[in-house]
Amino acid sequence: MNVLICALDSPGFLYQSIGLAKVLEQGGHRVACVSSASVADVFERYGVTRIPRPGTDGPSFVIAKWGTVEATLLQFLHVMHAAKSVRPDVIVASALGKGPALAAERLGVPLVTIGGLTFLWEPGSWRHDESWTSFLAARRALRLPLPSEAARREFPPWLGGSFLLQSSASLTGPLRWPQCSWVGDASWDPPSRDDGLSSWLDATARRGRRIVYLQTGREFGRRSVLDMLEEPARRLDLAFVVATAHSDRERTRTEDSLWARPFVPRAAVLPRCSLVVGAGHPTTVLGALTHGRPLVLLSNGSGTEESAEACQRAGVAITARLTEATPSGLGALLTRAFGDEAMRRAAAAIGADLRSRGGLATVAGIVAGANPSSMRATV
Repeated sequence: MNVLICALDSPGFLYQSIGLAKVLEQGGHRVACVSSASVADVFERYGVTRIPRPGTDGPSFVIAKWGTVEATLLQFLHVMHAAKSVRPDVIVASALGKGPALAAERLGVPLVTIGGLTFLWEPGSWRHDESWTSFLAARRALRLPLPSEAARREFPPWLGGSFLLQSSASLTGPLRWPQCSWVGDASWDPPSRDDGLSSWLDATARRGRRIVYLQTGREFGRRSVLDMLEEPARRLDLAFVVATAHSDRERTRTEDSLWARPFVPRAAVLPRCSLVVGAGHPTTVLGALTHGRPLVLLSNGSGTEESAEACQRAGVAITARLTEATPSGLGALLTRAFGDEAMRRAAAAIGADLRSRGGLATVAGIVAGANPSSMRATV
């Protein structure tokens, strides 16, 4: 089978695409990827085929512009160009981007999309309505037939014939649409050097300090979460492992109570931490829950509110808005989280459920079994 994977340029999407490519290749399938030129070196580093954009190679799958008509058209052209050499039997894409869906429709091949923790495109929601508007605009630009108004109330056609939620029933509740299924944590962490993390974790454990994994996000000019946690960390005798790649003030630091790097290997820290703090992006939440770790989530837009709400309903997280965070407030949240045994039990139970879903192996199986007649998007 020939598989074409469309990879956005954010690390979570990018590494997931590379991991899926490797699993599919191990199964004997031929895989190629399309992405923006800015991440071409990452595909080369891990030995995954990337097909450049036609003409002058450049941006196409840019997460900062995922909802725009311009981005959709660039994605469409890139996929159509790649299809000439790949001749895909199936296309795989993120839910953030409509170009692959339009290309799959034009080519007559099935589309499998990979989503996050929750379903964000219920008809009638603001996100669905905005996406529908840009979807129609892109179809007009490509002179594709427009869907009926009744289709607006049906399953979003840009999500293809099979939409995979990186989640479980405990987090989403029953699935409304037959096109949806749960696959658990489908993320992939690249091999990385230890950089002293194991020794730091060992020394911290010997001191009897509890370890908190912190995934920072954009500060947008505000005081950083890490700065606000300094006083609670001293009072509660905590140590922090911090992933700083998304911070506006990227930092690399090693201290007795702090190990900060742009990239932190989750497999090394999650089994040894007691709590995870983040905004609510899927990679952080899924990593924590797959390891049975409870969360403190400071939602900050981009779908993090929905993830935080789902985790709170499931009893695995304490939530607040990042814009309302203060040092004393964060300290109170951490104190509550460490004392909540029910939350720890719930996180362990959902972790077992997520692990049973299979992650990337399940995604690869669904992709390999894609049936053009049942998995093609309908408009």
